[in-house]
Amino acid sequence: HAATPGNGGSMIGNLAGLQVLSKQRCETLYNSIDKNHDGRVTMKELRKASYENEDFSALLNGKTLNKEGAKNLKDFLDKDGDKYVSREEWLMAFGFKVSEKKLTGMEAVMALPGIEEAFKVLKVTKEDFEAEAKDTFAVYDSNKSGAISIKELEKCLSDIAGEKVETWLLKKVFKGLDVDGNGKISRDEFYVLVAKAYVEEGKKAAKL
Repeated sequence: HAATPGNGGSMIGNLAGLQVLSKQRCETLYNSIDKNHDGRVTMKELRKASYENEDFSALLNGKTLNKEGAKNLKDFLDKDGDKYVSREEWLMAFGFKVSEKKLTGMEAVMALPGIEEAFKVLKVTKEDFEAEAKDTFAVYDSNKSGAISIKELEKCLSDIAGEKVETWLLKKVFKGLDVDGNGKISRDEFYVLVAKAYVEEGKKAAKL
């Protein structure tokens, strides 16, 4: 985003070129600017802080923001274009890495492209899916550890196939399911796997 010098440009220069504050101070500054503590800093809050917040004013080299300057700065910081500056966007502007929130369980399932359409086509509710995935996971997770080991997977696949699964195939299947590579299949990984199967079944059914 382009910025007009003197209208937010000085801070943009600081943000783009220098990591001028510690992460803790960045967070403290964000909290002090975000007056209503909703995790969304507005253009109005940025402009007001340039007049009232000493730390923010210092970052602006003692300058205050006019309307255009506040807009330039908000546009620079607002990476997702939702018209607000989130805490993550603020920290990233100062060069700090922000870990993305990991979706878990049914959150991860419902975020999967095509899953809602698959549920409609297959006439399955979200609750039906969750119950089936939960029950199936419990069968695979025979020692109730909360994760499926390669030995547990081998037993289930062998039971399904009616014969012992070859080692190379077992390892290949397990590696594909163990998304984070920690040596076990978590409930979240299993739910997503089942959901992907639903999406494929939904696509087939939709063509009939």
